[in-house]
Amino acid sequence: MTDSKQLDDKISKINITEIYTSEKFGSDENGDGTENLPFKSILQAMRLFKCEPFPIIYVDSKQEGLRWEVASQSQLKKLKKIWQREQFKEADRLQKENEDAERRKKNLEEAKQIKITEDPTLSTANKIKIRDAAKYYERRVKIYGWVHHIRRQGRLLMFIVLRDGTGFIQCVLEIGRASCRERV
Repeated sequence: MTDSKQLDDKISKINITEIYTSEKFGSDENGDGTENLPFKSILQAMRLFKCEPFPIIYVDSKQEGLRWEVASQSQLKKLKKIWQREQFKEADRLQKENEDAERRKKNLEEAKQIKITEDPTLSTANKIKIRDAAKYYERRVKIYGWVHHIRRQGRLLMFIVLRDGTGFIQCVLEIGRASCRERV
C-alpha cells in the first residue's frame, strides 16, 4: 500500500477536529496533520481531508512564544477556491475518462460485428514478400508481416505500415474494414 493510501486510510478512520500545518517544519509527503507531524501547506491538508467543512486549521504563529495560531479566513478563502477548482477539474477528468471508456467499449462491440472475408469471385491472391511487391503491381497479393504503424483517418479510412524483414509497405483499409476488430 502506498504512503498516500495509508494516510488516506488513517484520516478516514479518525474524527479530525483540527489540522496542523507548518511551512518551517511540516511535510506534505510524510505529514499527517497532527501537531507532531504537520503538513507543509494548507492546500495539501485540504486535499487529504477531501470534504468540506474543514476542521480548524492551525499554522505557524507569528507571535513570540506561541507555536500555533488559527489560519486567517482570507488565506483559507483563497485556498478553498483553489481546492474547489481542483475538485471540479478532477470530476471533469473522471467524467471524460468514463465517457472515453464507454465510447471505446461501444466501438469495440461495433467492430466485433464486422468480419473480413476473402471475395471468392476474385482470382486467388499470390503470397509474396514485400521486396517483390513492385513486380505484382495491380494484381491480388497476400502479404504476411508485422504491423509497424497504424494511422486512422476518421472512421472510414486506415493506413497500416507492414514489415516482413524484407521491407516496409503501406496498406489502406477503407469503409467498413477500417473499423473491424480483426482488421490486422
